[in-house]
Amino acid sequence: GIQLQIFKGCVSANSFNLLYKMFGIFDYELHTETTWTYNQGVIIGALATLYNSTKDGKYLDMAVKILDGVVALMRNTNGCLLEIGGIHNRDGQGFKGIFIQHLGLLLDSDDISMALREKYIQLVCQSATSLLSNAKTPGGKFGAQWQGPVNATDGDKATNTGMVPQYSALMLLTIAGANNCSLS
Repeated sequence: GIQLQIFKGCVSANSFNLLYKMFGIFDYELHTETTWTYNQGVIIGALATLYNSTKDGKYLDMAVKILDGVVALMRNTNGCLLEIGGIHNRDGQGFKGIFIQHLGLLLDSDDISMALREKYIQLVCQSATSLLSNAKTPGGKFGAQWQGPVNATDGDKATNTGMVPQYSALMLLTIAGANNCSLS
C-alpha cells in the first residue's frame, strides 16, 4: 500500500539491502556511511508486524532481504553478529539487542520457511555462544562486543559492562532460549 511506498521513498539501502539512510520527521541528520544493526532490526520488526497482521508476502520478502544482508555482512568468521562500524557510545551498546529482539518477532511467524528460520536461528545461536564464551567477565557481566573480549575497567567506553550491554545480552539470550539454541 501507500505506507510501503512512503517507506521505500524514505530509506536508502546498499546492494545487500542493508539500510543505511533513513530520514523523516524525527531525523535531522542524513546518515550515509554506516549500517547499524539497530536500523535493520527496527525495520525487520515493523515488517514482521505488518506481515503478521496482513499476511501480505511483500512484507515478509522485504524483511528476508534485509536479514540476508545482515547474515552476509554483519557477522564475524564465527557467525557472531557485529556492529561493522564499531560501538562508539552507550546507544550503540544496545543496537544488537534491539536487532535480535525484532528478529524474534519474525522468528515467531509460522509462515517463515524452515530453511530461512534455521539460517536466522543460527545467527542467534552463534552470537549467544560467542557472548557466553568471549564476552563475559568472571563476575558474570556481559560486554557490548559479543565477540569479545570484554574489559570491565573501561568505564563509559564501548566495551563496558553497564546496564545497556546487560539489556542487549538479555535480549540475545531470551531469543536464543526461545529458539532452543544449544549454548555450549
